[in-house]
Amino acid sequence: MNLVIDIGNTAVKVYLFKNNEIIKREVLSENALIHYLKLIAIDDIRNIICSSVTKSYKDQYLTFLKIQIIMTFQITISKSHLQIIMKQKNLWVRIELV
Repeated sequence: MNLVIDIGNTAVKVYLFKNNEIIKREVLSENALIHYLKLIAIDDIRNIICSSVTKSYKDQYLTFLKIQIIMTFQITISKSHLQIIMKQKNLWVRIELV
């Protein structure tokens, strides 16, 4: 199964996929996420994608899920440009569109 977590400003959306089909969809508060994750069979999860507009989740959730970050993205958007920074271990790529 694959787990997708989208942590927004007001809600957390969680999706479980099996064979490219959504089998479970939840909308939670950020405080309820850890409790919800305890109810899922974490050992059955093969891949996790997590996006967030806040940094408050990072240490707590990754420790709970016992996972290692493979790649991170930082996206900055302003009126005049878009900047994307991708980091993977000792390699990082910075893309700027002006």
